[in-house]
Amino acid sequence: MLKQGITLTILFSMVISALAADPHVLSFKGTDGPGNGKKIVLLSGDEEYRTEESLPMLAKIFSRRHGFDTSVVFSWDESGRYIDPNNQHGIRGLAALGDADLLIVGTRFRNLSEHEAKQLSNYLNAGKPVIGIRTSTHAFRGKGKFGENLPYDAFGLKILGEKWAGHHGAHKKQGTRSVVETANAGHPILSGVEEITGPTDVYGVANLTPADTILLRGAVTETLEPDSKPVSGKANEPMMPIAWLHTYTSPDNTTKGNSFCTTMGASIDFADPDLRRLIVNAAYHLTGLKVPADAAVEPVDPYYPAFYGFFKGQDHWKNQNLTTESFALGSSPTIPDPEPSPALKHRPRPDLKEYNFQSLLSPVPPTAKFYDPEYEIWGGSAVKGDDGKYHMFYSRWLRKLTHEAWVTHSEIAHAVSDTPFGPWKHSDVSLPPRGGKFWDANCTHNPTIMRAEGRYYLYYMGNRGDGTYWDHRNNQCIGVAVADSPFGPWTRFDEPVINISEAPDALMIANPTVIPRPEGGYLMIYKAASLKGELPKGGPVIHLVATADTPAGPFKKTYKEVFGKEGVHFPAEDPYMWYAGDRYWAIVKDFQGNFTKKGTSLALFESKDGFTWKTAKHPFVSSLEIHWKDQGVQKVSALERPQLLVENGVPIALFCAAAENKERVGTFNVQIPLKASGTDR
Repeated sequence: MLKQGITLTILFSMVISALAADPHVLSFKGTDGPGNGKKIVLLSGDEEYRTEESLPMLAKIFSRRHGFDTSVVFSWDESGRYIDPNNQHGIRGLAALGDADLLIVGTRFRNLSEHEAKQLSNYLNAGKPVIGIRTSTHAFRGKGKFGENLPYDAFGLKILGEKWAGHHGAHKKQGTRSVVETANAGHPILSGVEEITGPTDVYGVANLTPADTILLRGAVTETLEPDSKPVSGKANEPMMPIAWLHTYTSPDNTTKGNSFCTTMGASIDFADPDLRRLIVNAAYHLTGLKVPADAAVEPVDPYYPAFYGFFKGQDHWKNQNLTTESFALGSSPTIPDPEPSPALKHRPRPDLKEYNFQSLLSPVPPTAKFYDPEYEIWGGSAVKGDDGKYHMFYSRWLRKLTHEAWVTHSEIAHAVSDTPFGPWKHSDVSLPPRGGKFWDANCTHNPTIMRAEGRYYLYYMGNRGDGTYWDHRNNQCIGVAVADSPFGPWTRFDEPVINISEAPDALMIANPTVIPRPEGGYLMIYKAASLKGELPKGGPVIHLVATADTPAGPFKKTYKEVFGKEGVHFPAEDPYMWYAGDRYWAIVKDFQGNFTKKGTSLALFESKDGFTWKTAKHPFVSSLEIHWKDQGVQKVSALERPQLLVENGVPIALFCAAAENKERVGTFNVQIPLKASGTDR
């Protein structure tokens, strides 16, 4: 009985622990450091200043550099599927405040639910410390109250000492340079803090009292650059406070608490290490710890903040598809700038002009070869599911039918792995040929998977024909299947999402690659052949661009030709496209080295808009060889159908179809690990 009781107790504890883990909260366990045993909750949720970027970065610094446990709370879309800073009602996860020692607030005009407001009320009624950044002076609004005495829109004034008092400097034209308040120059929060500069303007401040402790004032600068001079005249006479300490009274009027506020705090402001150090110092001070002389504030992961501003497109955040996983350790998503945004010369950004994809390729572990003795395996496109596992969709057909049976007998199957690099286990056939009169009656082939808007979109080629190679090849169309889970069920459509039409795609179309556009909507590039060439081959074989408002289409053809080479009938195929930094990228199969000058290979292209493409500065990606870990280099006769596994905007694996011999017997999929950076520095 005792053993059974212990087992039940352990199981009960595990259930409670699982229930306590909120998937909407990003949490980091503190390492060794002075903050060990203390917890910081960081509350993001603003449309303009990108706290969804800056607060995860600070949370990692607190946990990895100083030992604090940290939890980041976000604003989510109504369904809770993706982070949506534009949803003012979307805050989820303030139950994390239950055992918190410090709250950092970066919200703007949030309207909390009664449940979330109660969590914050309880925290404030305990008199626990608060740090506010930038728009925290107007953090909340609506008819609700924290307790009985603190209306939402009074939070800034009562808890931080100031409410929204307008822009003092010229918004997006003038920046900020910190100036120490002489009387408080020795305050521990300023320990190791040098001059702070930022491209946000100085806020107006009108309600501080002599009881508040001003630490820094803000000089309005002529431009947004950090080397800009302060303006002359009344704007800096006197200079506004930009950092101060305040004592608040709890909403239930039973206790006092301490707060620190700075009106700096856009994500791009935090590119300045001294602003990061100011926040770290304030956290030490407010939690009763000795402030370090020179606190460590180097970001744990690369930090390339976006410029501030509003994203007004209805589907912008849906297309970004950010979740807590996007900001996990090792992940550093790059959020695009809103339009228009200035070009800042001192701004940290990845140097993608020097993108050298070949330098990313790493030796392949033996588990990263997906092979089936009964089937030919071709292609492979993978995505990480909500179950934490990796799901690969691939083409297969019976090996005894020979390689050319791909066009008559292929089906799209599904394999699962705990890691991106195997071992993979076949799970099911996702898209078998449908038979009958369907456009994909006899063959489904060359899948590419995309997760968008909370669902899975599986694009593929399908055909029907009389059983002969050329009849099936020349009846290829492009379709999409949709599911809520990688295991299906998959909803298919009676008509292709892209079908043949007039020249230049009048004969056949195949091999789509699809990506969300930063400005909203979706971009597809697909392979096509016209009727100009001698049949049955036709041709030339080209690639065309199409666009859609939704991932399921309808796609509108632009007939914009890409990846072409003048005078070459079939220069490239199998593009895979993704977006990184400020542009689109694509890896394509390069027949005969038309673009890399290195024979049949994989080549890298780039585009600013997705319609006009050029070879990258470093076009060569790979020749026909695989570098196995501890097993040397294997020459192969085919390495094609490149597909990337991209997590949080960062490619982590290159999936390719491979063949060991010219007959293409025993084909397999290989998953090539990618290093974290492909830039030459």
